[in-house]
Amino acid sequence: RSPSLDGLDIKTIGIALDEHGTPKIDPETMQCGDAPVFLCGDVDGQRPILHEAAVEGAIAGRNAATYPTVNRAKRNVPFSIMFTDPPLAVVGPPAGENLLLGRASYADQGRAKVEARNAGLVSLYAERPNGRLRAAVLLGPGMDHIGHLLAWAIERGETATALLRHPFYHPTLEEGLKTALREICAAAETATAPDQDDGFMPGA
Repeated sequence: RSPSLDGLDIKTIGIALDEHGTPKIDPETMQCGDAPVFLCGDVDGQRPILHEAAVEGAIAGRNAATYPTVNRAKRNVPFSIMFTDPPLAVVGPPAGENLLLGRASYADQGRAKVEARNAGLVSLYAERPNGRLRAAVLLGPGMDHIGHLLAWAIERGETATALLRHPFYHPTLEEGLKTALREICAAAETATAPDQDDGFMPGA
């Protein structure tokens, strides 16, 4: 999505622009360089999503009101949902190099099969060597909801091992995450809490 900058004549105030002609904005202050200009929402071109725009508005409004005092804000993990069928959710920054990858297909996932929605793939990315979750790309039934769980887990710094210690009710779509989490544990050579995650629960 292109930022809605038409009519602002942003070039006339002498702030730095990127190769697309968009102002360079600090995402933690929403300030354009050192100028007394704060952009948010549809005009900044950073995270064109409603919940992000609301946060940006609060940051920009506060800093515009208190300028020249400018405070930095901690931003949440990037999180977007495409309400397709099945839903697509992307959590976290683009996956970088040297990350662990765990995948889970929903072609044979128990709850998805019962509901005749058994199509999809989950990809989880985690840090080496501890398996701390960094990002996820989710396509499948219920991923608009499951994406929230993973966004919260990434915000909290959870590892694949820690998530496998939490309860997974049977039969649910959430169970399908366990295969991807186990793959990360195996690649990271970390424990999978066998007393709580025996790997044999049907549909998991």
